[in-house]
Amino acid sequence: MKIISSLHLYWAFVLLISMLFLIVRFVRAMMKKKAYGAMDLHLTIYVLIFAGIQVFLGLSRYFSSPGYHYLKQHGLSAVLDDRNKLIVAVLHPLVMLVSFALMWRGFQLHKKASSGQLHRVILKYYAIAFLLMLLLIPHGH
Repeated sequence: MKIISSLHLYWAFVLLISMLFLIVRFVRAMMKKKAYGAMDLHLTIYVLIFAGIQVFLGLSRYFSSPGYHYLKQHGLSAVLDDRNKLIVAVLHPLVMLVSFALMWRGFQLHKKASSGQLHRVILKYYAIAFLLMLLLIPHGH
């Protein structure tokens, strides 16, 4: 369990740094009106794979966590009374899954977008996912 927790923690940094790199790269490409190339596609896929690994690690950690067991034992009403338990047991996992779904949706939509809109489509969905992830990183847990 400790190994999965450590992997989940450090992989989060890998994911956030790679997402930030992708977002900055796409903003620059849009400003310079560069075409969406093979490297952009590869980076988009790699970041999506990194996010998928993070979701797997997070879910593996979640179902053996004290927050999940507390939620299972005491119910949602008890978790809603404690802000820290609410963030760890409900909000963090839910928002991270929504973030991953947004990234996946952006990737799917970019396949149908015109060549001039590829950076914009990916950027919109990945940037929202990035902000959501930053918003609900459980600081101090």
